[in-house]
Amino acid sequence: MERDFLKQLISPELITSAQICGECEYKLKENIPEVYAAKQSELQEMLLEAAKKPLDVEGMLGTPLEKLFLENVKTGIHLIETDGRFDDLEDTPQGAFIAVQRLAWLSQDYHPQYGQKPLSPQEKIVFLRTVAHYCKIEADREDLGRSRFHASIFCFPKCAVQLFHVFLPDMLAVERGENGDAVTAEAYRQLLRICMQAWTLPQRGDHTDAHPISPERFRKHVWWVGANAICYRPLFQIALVLRSVEMMDTLMFVATHILTPVCAATVDTAFWSEGICADGFGWGHGRQTYNTGYPTQGIISGLEIMKELTRTPWEQELQGMDFSWALHYMNGITWGDYNGWNAPMQSRHIFKQGENIHAPCSGTEYALQIATLLKEHFFHLLQPAQQQEVDAFLRVGASPVPNYPAGQYEGVRYFWNNDDLICKTPDYYWFVNMASARCDGVECAHEMADMRNSFLSDGSYVVLRRGDEYADAMGTWQMGMLPGITSRELTNEELVPETNWRGYHSKFNFAGGAAHGLFGAAGFIFEKERTKEPEAEEEYTKEMMGVQAYKSYFALGDTFVCLGAGVRDVIPEYGRGIRTTINHTGRYTDVLLMDETGIVLEHVEGRKVLPQDKNYAVWQDGILYGVLPTDGAGAQLEICAEVRKTNWAALNAGNT
Repeated sequence: MERDFLKQLISPELITSAQICGECEYKLKENIPEVYAAKQSELQEMLLEAAKKPLDVEGMLGTPLEKLFLENVKTGIHLIETDGRFDDLEDTPQGAFIAVQRLAWLSQDYHPQYGQKPLSPQEKIVFLRTVAHYCKIEADREDLGRSRFHASIFCFPKCAVQLFHVFLPDMLAVERGENGDAVTAEAYRQLLRICMQAWTLPQRGDHTDAHPISPERFRKHVWWVGANAICYRPLFQIALVLRSVEMMDTLMFVATHILTPVCAATVDTAFWSEGICADGFGWGHGRQTYNTGYPTQGIISGLEIMKELTRTPWEQELQGMDFSWALHYMNGITWGDYNGWNAPMQSRHIFKQGENIHAPCSGTEYALQIATLLKEHFFHLLQPAQQQEVDAFLRVGASPVPNYPAGQYEGVRYFWNNDDLICKTPDYYWFVNMASARCDGVECAHEMADMRNSFLSDGSYVVLRRGDEYADAMGTWQMGMLPGITSRELTNEELVPETNWRGYHSKFNFAGGAAHGLFGAAGFIFEKERTKEPEAEEEYTKEMMGVQAYKSYFALGDTFVCLGAGVRDVIPEYGRGIRTTINHTGRYTDVLLMDETGIVLEHVEGRKVLPQDKNYAVWQDGILYGVLPTDGAGAQLEICAEVRKTNWAALNAGNT
């Protein structure tokens, strides 16, 4: 009977409909009977090995939303009633969400390999009855759309895999028809229904809903590319639980095709619309630089899948693999951080207190993970020059890597796919984030992440010599005064916290640049554009709009020149002045105001306002800022050297 249930769950139509689908561009190769049988046998062995491993709590509770419930998860088994319910939870989706995490957590004690508290037969029946009850609440939900995301496809399936592993002998006995207990059989059915959700939900409303077990399912949709596709969903473990050859074939196909680039010209045809950009950086959650999250985690997960399938019948798919884009991405993302500090334009957790210095997910740390995987599992498939580069990177353990051409690990590099000009040497770092109509801005999500990321693509930059210059100062930042931007004068209190998955970018298509050695130039035309996703909040601060500027940047060794022209207010009825912020950093030394000859005019304390009709220079912490006169009527230069109180809670929802 349960074998029939498994066939119903993964019906033949889920497989065959993809093979005959006229809309599917990529299709699986058909296995000859001998290969199919070998793969089935391998999956059975892999499941038995996987079930021996302890629970990965961080993996199970792998997203911020699930971690909020961690304390509830630790509640004891004494709250389970004999009818299969927790006496403090309601029979609601939210109650089931907490319950299944508790059950997975508690099940560690009962694992046959490493558990310390064996269950009596009666206790096991009650426990499995509870598993079936709460899994059924989740699996029976009628909404199959966008509301079925974090919990339904990440956390629930991870917990279901863990519970299946803990009770694996009972589950396999049900499959073989050797366990006639109705409660265990029901738990088996409901756990498998939850596992399938990771492949089927949320429904996309296109042809792939009819054949989710197919390569095309993992393309052209933000829910099914990058980390959302193969990192946060426990798809590999579910393929083992269900022992589905087609699922594993699909995962191997996807993993071996993601080491290919995407750019603005190929975004509609590339295998992944997110992932490795042709310029070496990464796109995630649309066309935004997201090196510290979605694209990189997706690439690493793909390499992990390939690693797990070496020395199996799937290994033949690796023959002839081209890993050149993996190395291109490896050295590209090292430009996103300096001494372990992430430049704050690459995720929606820029202003999470305590995570902005020596971040565990810096570009260089991720690059080291990629290099380690290449070294330990795919080294024999690399070209000699690629092997040498991997060895050199791992030997140094950081960036830059010596003896490589300028622009590969240090020097000046223009990331044309992301409108970023970066200078990186052992002595200094400069990251300029421009905007165009081709790229998205930096997203914000006011209920779970950064709340006011509205100006990060307006030509913002960081200038670093150590790496931690902004670590504390960021907590004082006004978003309308980010280093490098030209904007209307607005305080954080005036900026409405919002969720905008695509962020803000420029109305104009022009942004460009070039780099060579220690020299580079870039420029863009800017006026803020808001592209709203359907689920984004309607309310926003309209006064952000209407400032237009032509801005350019020149890297000349250790001198950076920033020019602005055509700055104008195209919606003057919004009022307020227009300002350009030069820098906004921690105060580590005296702030010296100088004239154009270098003579110190004064040690600045508090605020100093000067008419901008002559050349001035300001020195602080080893950086000299030269400010040229402007012909703008009434323009003035303001220098602030003062103590400010941080307000992290205004910047990220996770801060206190």
